[in-house]
Amino acid sequence: MDSWEMYCLISGAPARGEIGGLVHPDDTDKVNTLVSGLIGKLRVSDSSNMDLPPEVELREILAQVVVDPNFFPKSMKRWCSEVVVFGGFWDEDVEMYTPGVRVCSDYSGRGTFERVLNEESGQWTFNETLIHDGAVAFTDRRCWHYLQSWGVFKDPAIGRLPTFHENLWEVVFPHQSNFTETYDLDYGRRMILSRSQFSDYLFAECDLPELPGALDEFCLPEGAPNLAEAITQGLRGKSLHTALHKDLQTWIFETPDAWPEYPKNVQPPTFWLFTASASGIPNMLTLPVEVLLEVLSLLDLIDVLNTSSTCKSSRNYITNYEFFSMLIRELINHGSLFWVKPCPLVKGEVEQARAPLLSWIQSDEENLQLDPFTSSEFPFSTFIHYCLVESASMKSRRRLFGNVRQIEGWWNIHWANKNNK
Repeated sequence: MDSWEMYCLISGAPARGEIGGLVHPDDTDKVNTLVSGLIGKLRVSDSSNMDLPPEVELREILAQVVVDPNFFPKSMKRWCSEVVVFGGFWDEDVEMYTPGVRVCSDYSGRGTFERVLNEESGQWTFNETLIHDGAVAFTDRRCWHYLQSWGVFKDPAIGRLPTFHENLWEVVFPHQSNFTETYDLDYGRRMILSRSQFSDYLFAECDLPELPGALDEFCLPEGAPNLAEAITQGLRGKSLHTALHKDLQTWIFETPDAWPEYPKNVQPPTFWLFTASASGIPNMLTLPVEVLLEVLSLLDLIDVLNTSSTCKSSRNYITNYEFFSMLIRELINHGSLFWVKPCPLVKGEVEQARAPLLSWIQSDEENLQLDPFTSSEFPFSTFIHYCLVESASMKSRRRLFGNVRQIEGWWNIHWANKNNK
């Protein structure tokens, strides 16, 4: 199998679709070897693992997990169904290279997409697009729109956008050694995807003697603490998936377009309050509220929280529920949290997000607003806390935003260096 199989530049998702499980249930040798490897990690001289079941029972528990064809979520399957290939294309004889951008689908391996979209007519044609050995890259079609919407890509010297697709590859290539490993971007721990591109199982093409080493390659910690705790708590089957994912540090892909509906019994975030001296109020807090909001909205959320930690007065003021909600509103509409808003360039995303977002607003009158994020009734701090902590989809969306910002940084460095020559 070729080592340069295709992965979305922004999400890291493979062009072909998702991997389902770890090993095929009929491959008993691999099942037994993988289970033995996991038991070897669990059985360490650690008092926290003393309550694990006997080995015969433990083997049965782990075997159910490693052969489950749904170990990895199915949401990846629909993700790279349509992709934007940028940089250029080779003809069937790999003799003529044509720069450009194409919307393609139906990846068949070996760098070939079988269908191409005619953007003028809107019709798909069976016209193979050949990607030759790392000459270009692709993103999922939605990720391409995220890249255009979330990043600021221009030539700093002339203040306008260069030829985007050609220059983007020129910027990305030095940071990407091949299509299976892109070290600077947050893809989570790589899942040895190059070994399993044409199989529904992660270790399908991993030889039997390599399996124990494969677990070490994942950096599965001694004791597998999350898995051990889940087993001792009585969790079984699919309930163990999350624990093993945490220990393997594998990336659980979730599509980033499932906005959470208002959950029952959700609680707003809380912060510790301190008794502060009236004489110790910093000058920053004497600014008018509107000015302070504008200043803090220039920061990332983590920097806002760091600012609140500079003294007790700042902590109490900034984390006050009313002020903090106003600040989150500014960060979503005009600052570093704008990634949580639906992207107008992605077809149907604004409409898809509307109903779940409106569920967070309790007033019927406010439901008439075109944009829920402009509503004074929207619980901004509660919503963003839920997105960052509980919603797998929104956490995935945040990761994509971080990758876009990383590429934006590469872009700025590239053009700064080029203009200084």
